[in-house]
Amino acid sequence: MKRGFILLTVMTFSLTAPTWAAGPEGLWIDDLTWMQDTGVVHLGEPLEEQPQDGVTEPATGAESGRVLKNGYAACSNSDDAYPFDISSHTAGPAIAMPGATSYPYDATMDGSGAEVWIADASDNSIVVIDVETDAVGHTIPVGDYPVSVAFSQDGSFALVACRDDTGGVDNMYRVSTSTHAVVGSWIGPLTFSGPGNVTLDGVSGKFYMVQWYDGDLHEIAADGTSVLRTAAVGDSLWQLVADPDGTVIYVTDRGSDEVRVIDRVTLTQVRTVSVGDDPWGIDITPDGAKLYVACEDSNDVWVIDTTSWATTRIDVSPGDPRDVAITADGATAFVAGGDSGSPDLVYVIDVATDTLLTPVSLPAGASNTNVVAVPRVAEGIFADDFESGDFSAWSGHMP
Repeated sequence: MKRGFILLTVMTFSLTAPTWAAGPEGLWIDDLTWMQDTGVVHLGEPLEEQPQDGVTEPATGAESGRVLKNGYAACSNSDDAYPFDISSHTAGPAIAMPGATSYPYDATMDGSGAEVWIADASDNSIVVIDVETDAVGHTIPVGDYPVSVAFSQDGSFALVACRDDTGGVDNMYRVSTSTHAVVGSWIGPLTFSGPGNVTLDGVSGKFYMVQWYDGDLHEIAADGTSVLRTAAVGDSLWQLVADPDGTVIYVTDRGSDEVRVIDRVTLTQVRTVSVGDDPWGIDITPDGAKLYVACEDSNDVWVIDTTSWATTRIDVSPGDPRDVAITADGATAFVAGGDSGSPDLVYVIDVATDTLLTPVSLPAGASNTNVVAVPRVAEGIFADDFESGDFSAWSGHMP
């Protein structure tokens, strides 16, 4: 379902104090944010003034803040997380998880790229890593065995699904992204082992969640407080992602070794695509053109063209790939390699050619790479009031 696009146009405006400015090396988003080809720079202090017809260069050195160019992988056996440079594919030192028996089951970067939220299943908490310091900034207690985190459309809260709270107690939690505190909880679906992975549809703002190792798909209200609809759509559903245009939900089914394509409006299946053995993670390029599916037991990643539905197999032996995350520019897919040997790896795929690049080798001690997250600050340039000199730009949606 290739629908995503960025619309750019050129117009002329008479301005007295533009908020955004465009130049040959980058683009101002606001007084604190500068986009350039190396990433997104968050400035430490707002600029007092920007010239009407010129471009103010971003601050340098200590004043330039952080450049959002790191991804993060987390390992379930060594109970730690690792930052890695998404350009050079080099990993930094381990970030120890704070729990006694940590088990990272999901990793998601917030909308600004400032934090990584990790569902620590064994310690019943959400661990928040500060990207600027590469240190654990918050540990948020939630329900029993949290397995998935998804941020709301406006970024004000995260919805957390907890698998094992199935005995009539709360298993769905809303956590404020500003206070890092639980602001609400409720009893979600209780069949089989309870709630599974959850994702956001960036167009409608609703959440979608699968039942753990079961066949049900749930639609959850945009405020994260209730199930709106449930449909039986598969066998042993695992992970899911919404198409950028909001028309369909793609779901991996580990029982049938397929990706199921579900019409979002009717919650009915419109297509299946066969992939490898035990499909786990799934992600989609920002333009909606390609799906990347990690298949654990066949040691491969399958690429699905969403226009032709043709598939391409990429062998990643000896790894047993798990999670998948694609960069904001749609150029690179990173795949958690599972128990890929010594060293454990994050596999790197060039999206243009669907070929393997140099993997990220995690430091000695890393064991069983389970999840991966990379910056997805924006699917496009969202500039509802962006007027600068002779330029105006906007996009159809923001995730």
